[in-house]
Amino acid sequence: MIRTKFHQKKFNTEYYKSDYDNFPRFSSYFTQIKLVKLLGKKNILEIGVGNKTVSNYLKNNNFKVTTFDCDLRLKPDYVGDVRKMPFKDKSFDIVLCSQVLEHIPFKYFETSLKEIKRVTKKYAVISIPYSCIRFEITARLQDKILDFLIIIPVFFLKMPNDLEHQWEMGRIGYSKRKIKKIINKVGFKIKKEEHPIFNPYHHFFILEVTGPK
Repeated sequence: MIRTKFHQKKFNTEYYKSDYDNFPRFSSYFTQIKLVKLLGKKNILEIGVGNKTVSNYLKNNNFKVTTFDCDLRLKPDYVGDVRKMPFKDKSFDIVLCSQVLEHIPFKYFETSLKEIKRVTKKYAVISIPYSCIRFEITARLQDKILDFLIIIPVFFLKMPNDLEHQWEMGRIGYSKRKIKKIINKVGFKIKKEEHPIFNPYHHFFILEVTGPK
């Protein structure tokens, strides 16, 4: 199990504070729920429970949700390491893993994806941080929201020496092209990419199993 000093303090200092659950983060919650519902499957594994906003919503909308986390204090259904999860092959219709994999050293990214692929029958929804310079214009036309976004990756910047993120897409050594190449290598096809409105830092991939790798 990988647990940094950041993770040990996070339960008390972040998940239940208003400055953590700001508007961009709720936009990310909405995107997670929307993408899961879009796939039309009901048996979900959520890796990284946070404050359970997403899992509670899905459960209240007739989804079967199993929660998994490395932190016992968050009271997930199962506690463990994403690199080796205690589930049989193809146990879930969808694996949801949002803003988790960047907390693990990048050398385990491929291993973690393989394990996610092993336990899902068909789909995975993952999001990872995308370090970039962003220019975004959003407008509402009746019931539709129009979003225009320009992204410039900060490929010229190294990862800062903090305890929170081990890596971020867009930084030196972690190009989007490299991330997508690993995703394809393990046997996933990228069906869709999306970012939450006002929160393109959370970059989502809808992945579909293509075959054994």
